[in-house]
Amino acid sequence: MALTAAPAAAETTVSANASCEVRFVRAPDDVRHVIERWLAAEPRCTGSMDLRVVPTDDGYYLLARRPDGRIHERVVPDAQSAGVLVASWVADDWIDPPPPPRPIALAPLYTTPRESPPEAG
Repeated sequence: MALTAAPAAAETTVSANASCEVRFVRAPDDVRHVIERWLAAEPRCTGSMDLRVVPTDDGYYLLARRPDGRIHERVVPDAQSAGVLVASWVADDWIDPPPPPRPIALAPLYTTPRESPPEAG
């Protein structure tokens, strides 16, 4: 895990591997450290995001934005919950959807030969 040192008011970037990066735009130091530990332990980390963690009366408000514009947001009660949730957001959970079901093979329709209408005569 690489940690970019920055002044207290600036952003900090945590990279668990080359394809996983969380940029802390705003976060209390103690919560940031907990989230960093969860990110370091996440083996499926393949995403990147900008993360803001804002203390609230009920815990912490998390707001994350991915490079493709997707937004994740949630209020969690404590720093451990924040760490688990952020790690799940950057985990490789975007697997390909299952293929569509194969069509059911239907038996061919058998028809009995039609009788020719009687000739008028």
